[in-house]
Amino acid sequence: MLTEYVYAGYRIFPLWTIVDGQCGCGDERCKNAGKHPRMSHWSQVPHWSDEQIDAMREYQQADDHFGVVVDGFLVVDI
Repeated sequence: MLTEYVYAGYRIFPLWTIVDGQCGCGDERCKNAGKHPRMSHWSQVPHWSDEQIDAMREYQQADDHFGVVVDGFLVVDI
């Protein structure tokens, strides 16, 4: 699914995952568990190369837990 977004021209960024019921960011009091970026300036990420996407997958940073920069769209998160 990740590559479908990339090939459609969207920019993606990895999100923290849930680990043992808590956010993988390490903050035990995290209020956005599994829903916040692993990187700062996420809204300015580049269009990643295939090699960069492969590296993200290798380090389990963007398998199925990623965000999509959707400039110009209204997004409703339910």
